[in-house]
Amino acid sequence: MLRTNLSTKPFYNERAVHWGLALALVAILALTAFNVTRVLALSQQQSTLAATAERDEAQAQALRSDAAALRASIDQKALERVVKAATEANDIIDQRTFSWTELLNYIERTLPAGVMLTSVAPQLDKGRVNVRLVVLGRSVETVNEFIDKMEGTHAFSDMSPIAERITEAGLFEVNIVGQYHPGVPPEPEKQDDAKGDAKGDDKKDVDGAVAGAGKAAEKPTPEAPRASTPGTAAKRGLSS
Repeated sequence: MLRTNLSTKPFYNERAVHWGLALALVAILALTAFNVTRVLALSQQQSTLAATAERDEAQAQALRSDAAALRASIDQKALERVVKAATEANDIIDQRTFSWTELLNYIERTLPAGVMLTSVAPQLDKGRVNVRLVVLGRSVETVNEFIDKMEGTHAFSDMSPIAERITEAGLFEVNIVGQYHPGVPPEPEKQDDAKGDAKGDDKKDVDGAVAGAGKAAEKPTPEAPRASTPGTAAKRGLSS
């Protein structure tokens, strides 16, 4: 069969093109509408935030003005007196709640044979307790042992001698300062009865030596105690 195209111009399927253009136009219109909606929403949100920021700034300025006026109306001298009185009241409360028994128990547990405590002075300073002790020792080693035992309880720290002298009885009088931390549970004693008796005898010897200091002027000058090793003396800054 012979087939012949007798049309004068070719046939084009324009319907598909029209549908494609229509869909593209609809998509463009929808995207445009979405963008316009978002722009309007963001503009409104920005206006709201700007108004809120202005209101907050006005409130802050008003509060600053009120604070300045309040500070100007306060009597600074009266305020200083109130602060000083409050500090003194807090110091009195701290002193009333300070446990002397606990402090003396620590010292008694750590005091070695051959060392006697002559004075102890705690000082409260802004929640910290500084302590100053004066001890008499038969040698530098015994004083160093006392300091080591005190710091070993963790209730004392930074304990160091600041001054020393040899008394007329031939004993070392050492001033010790450091920090005291109340509330640390004491360690159980590890001394046996024999050691405790020896410690009591040595303390009696020290007491007798101190009691005889008044008669030292009538007797020849006692011999200086045995010198400590350089390493031990340098450990605490004590000189033999």
